[in-house]
Amino acid sequence: MKLLVIPVVEEKTSFKKLNYFNPKSEFDIDWCLDLHGFLDRDQFDARLDEINQRISKVPLLSRRIGTFANWSYGIFSTIMVIIIIYVLTSARRSLTGPAVSIVLQFLVSVGFIAVKAIVEDMRERRAKKFTATLNVLLKEYNKKDFPISNWKLVWRPVMTHFDLKMKSTSDGNVSGKATPKYIEQAEIVLEISDSLSDLTTQTVKDKLDSKANHEMTMNAV
Repeated sequence: MKLLVIPVVEEKTSFKKLNYFNPKSEFDIDWCLDLHGFLDRDQFDARLDEINQRISKVPLLSRRIGTFANWSYGIFSTIMVIIIIYVLTSARRSLTGPAVSIVLQFLVSVGFIAVKAIVEDMRERRAKKFTATLNVLLKEYNKKDFPISNWKLVWRPVMTHFDLKMKSTSDGNVSGKATPKYIEQAEIVLEISDSLSDLTTQTVKDKLDSKANHEMTMNAV
C-alpha cells in the first residue's frame, strides 16, 4: 500500500493582514507517480479543489492565534494596570504596600489563563466542525474509490516554536530551559492499493519499449 500525505497549509501573510479567526487554508500537494492509474493530474486537482471548497465554509483558527492573543492581552493588561494606578493615585491612596502589587499580578495572571482557555476552546470547537464536515466528503470518495483507495483525515502534532524561560541563580549565573510547543495539524492520508503498481510498471515498460523501437527505426534510416 502506498501512502500520500496531504497537509493543510495556511496562507502566508503578514501579522497585520492575517485574519486570525478566519484564515485562508487549503490542502495542497503536487501530483505524483503514486497516483498513476488512479487519478490523473486534472482529476486530482479537481478533488483538491472540491475538498478546499468544502473546508472554506468551516475555517480553522490561525496557527498564529496564540501569539496574537498573547500580544493583545499583554497590551490590554498594561493599559488596565496604568488606569488602575492612575485611579488609585487620583484617590490619594498609597501604592507602596505589597497588597496592590499582589492584586495586580493576580488579575493579570487570571486574565492570561482565561484568554488562553478561551482560545483553546474555540480552536477545539473549530477543529471538531472541520473534521465532521470534511469526513462527509471523504466518505463519499471512499464509496466511489473502493477498493482502490481510502481517504482519511488525521490530526498530527506539529512543533511551532520553543518556549524559552531564563532565570538567574544565586551565584550570578543564568540558566534557561527551552520547551517545544505543539499544535494539532490536519492532514489527509490517501492510501492507494499496491495493485496499481503493476499498471505503472507496465506503462513504464511500454514507454521504454516504444522509445527503444523509435531509436532503432531512426538509426536504421
